[in-house]
Amino acid sequence: MSRGNKSEIINEFYNLILTKKTWFDVLELNGTKWNLPLSTFNRYWKEAKSKNGSTQKQIEKKIIDKVVKEKIKETAPVILNSLQIQEILSAIGSGKMVIVKEYFNGERAVKVKEKPSFSDMVRALGELNKIQGNYEDNTLKASETEFRIIGERPDDIPHIEIE
Repeated sequence: MSRGNKSEIINEFYNLILTKKTWFDVLELNGTKWNLPLSTFNRYWKEAKSKNGSTQKQIEKKIIDKVVKEKIKETAPVILNSLQIQEILSAIGSGKMVIVKEYFNGERAVKVKEKPSFSDMVRALGELNKIQGNYEDNTLKASETEFRIIGERPDDIPHIEIE
């Protein structure tokens, strides 16, 4: 019936927790093995439970990290670099690549492989020009436009002159 070292007892509690022993099970062992006062027993039990909780969190974190890494590996081939994107857009723009289009026939979606349409080719070339910097945005913003009145204003329209 030796009490033992505090850290040794907490480690024993922790190991018992891992084997699914309850507070009552370990309390029964206390009378024969450690003979700790109830307040000390409860304090050690709490420390062992928190150690178990932090260990569980570490295990969960490792599992989550592993799953995230696996998902990244699965999606990595889908992520294209700039050169790959330009090659694909060039192939579509020149009509050399077969593309998969999805059509809805009333009941379900049907995927069809076909040559790109003229509008697909134009859109691909437009995107390629944007990527390469050969695209000029011709849309005007209201702050950039100037308005001029062409012709003379009739004198009968009331107006305010600003000095």
